[in-house]
Amino acid sequence: MKISAQCQMTGFMGAEQPNGGLKVCDVAICTIEKANSLVNRLISDNGLACLGMVIVDELHMVGDSSRGYLLELLLTKLIFIMKQKNTHELCHIQILGMSATLPNLDVVAHWLNAALYSTDYRPVPLQECLKINKQVINRSSSDDSIQSIPKINLTQIVDEDDLIALCFETVSQHHSVLIFCPTKVRCEKLTI
Repeated sequence: MKISAQCQMTGFMGAEQPNGGLKVCDVAICTIEKANSLVNRLISDNGLACLGMVIVDELHMVGDSSRGYLLELLLTKLIFIMKQKNTHELCHIQILGMSATLPNLDVVAHWLNAALYSTDYRPVPLQECLKINKQVINRSSSDDSIQSIPKINLTQIVDEDDLIALCFETVSQHHSVLIFCPTKVRCEKLTI
């Protein structure tokens, strides 16, 4: 897919948004909170028909104890409005949800009245490990092999969860590591 040079993509997060709001962009990239706020504004301005698609990456966040209710509220509003026959404007919004870890796909697909696509294809083999205290158990191997976390001398960094040590092998082989944190605060504390 090639995006036209005239297509305007803009981020909406925290206090950041472009002058003119949604009117000046074709693609809005948002946090859950900002997306909910933007949809509320479109509903109150009777402008929801300008929205063609909502893409929810990490759809499993709907089950998150702190932010999931907002995502559920956002999607429920969109579904409700699309089902109304007496809406002022004809409104059809395609909802595309993506998740690699959503356990109850069929239930969520039914809730969203969605077609379900699922695949087990992986371009790179998945290796599942569990960290318990100072040991790593490889769940991908048939014998649940156990190895100890390497000791790394850290002078200025507090690494209670051994994340740096867990990443060391990959980084030492000149590969990158992407760490997902459950909260913004946790992410800020881990930043080196």
